[in-house]
Amino acid sequence: MDRAAKLQEIRERQNRWLRERQAELDRRQVVAELQQQQHSTSPQPQQQRRGVAGAPAQAIGVSSVAGAVGGPVGPSLASVTLPPLTTSVSAAAGSASAMGTIGAMSGVVGSVAGVLPSTLGGVGGVKPEEVIDRLTERITDRLRNELKVELQRESESLAAQQGALDTFLVKELESQNTCPVCYELMVPPQHAPMMLFPCGHSFCGRCLEQHIDRNKKTQCPICRKKIESRAPNYSLQQLIQQVVAKKESSGRAAPSGPLSPGSPGRRMLDGAGVEDGLEPCSNTDRVRRQYDRAATRMRVLRNELADTAIEEDGLNGKVAAAAAVAGHLQEEEQVVLRRLAAVQAELDLVREQLAQQGSKVADLVRQAEAVRQRRELLQATLGPLEQEVEKLEILMAGVMEMRQ
Repeated sequence: MDRAAKLQEIRERQNRWLRERQAELDRRQVVAELQQQQHSTSPQPQQQRRGVAGAPAQAIGVSSVAGAVGGPVGPSLASVTLPPLTTSVSAAAGSASAMGTIGAMSGVVGSVAGVLPSTLGGVGGVKPEEVIDRLTERITDRLRNELKVELQRESESLAAQQGALDTFLVKELESQNTCPVCYELMVPPQHAPMMLFPCGHSFCGRCLEQHIDRNKKTQCPICRKKIESRAPNYSLQQLIQQVVAKKESSGRAAPSGPLSPGSPGRRMLDGAGVEDGLEPCSNTDRVRRQYDRAATRMRVLRNELADTAIEEDGLNGKVAAAAAVAGHLQEEEQVVLRRLAAVQAELDLVREQLAQQGSKVADLVRQAEAVRQRRELLQATLGPLEQEVEKLEILMAGVMEMRQ
């Protein structure tokens, strides 16, 4: 027999001993209660009360109860003096399973039913049937309470497992329905899922608009197939809306706050493994889904990197061509600037000559004005003189005629 089997046998013996001890304590309490009731109703002589009080403790011990159950407990247990019931004994006895407790208590009741007639024998007026009935009622109440607590615990455990499973499924659906580009849940209207044709991949509307309309790209970010058309993915959108509504409703239905790090639901969400035999997702499947999402994201980023590299090469070519044109224009600018410098020098010379000619013209105009004024003066002087000469010529002509 290995160590585990020995430990299990020791635990079973301990549990059996605790149950037997609890049964003995219950029997003593029941006998004491019945005797107290009889004393209160019909007083008994002092000697008889002393005999009754001492009889049960000597008549029935742990060994007698254990023998009635059908298993010896050893000489060490037979001589044990039973103390009053303690919290540790109750906790240890209550930790046994409900079905095991029912079987053990039923055996103890049966054993007490066989032992009491021979041990009590009606001492002190306490009938064995009354003790058995009272023990049965007490054990029944205890089992009923234990079963109620056990059922409540099982119900709470199942509710916690169901809530954890629902939360886990919501998390899985959220992780499976995120946009491969921005990693946002494709919730309308901004991130409404859009399907590409003919490849069938889905992306959120914002990323697809930026990919096609702004960047002018006509290939799927994942498979690089040419995009013929696109349309809203209404089935996926409806599924995502249901997931979001379920998540919001579950959040409103649980006002106690988020799950603690050590709770079953939290461990289930964190992928810690099996919780009470429930394994919603094995580590292999969880890692595989994470790998698929990471691989899809990596493929999108690699395709984006390839597109960016191609775009960069095209822009580099355009930059080189633009730089060549800019160099040619700079050379033309230098030629034009040199020509402009020559023309500017010629223009300055012409302007200088023009200024000189302007000065000459002004001098000539002044000289011409002076000559005009002198001519006018001469004309003014010559007019009377001509008239005088004409008069003299007429006089000379008359004198000459007179001489002849």
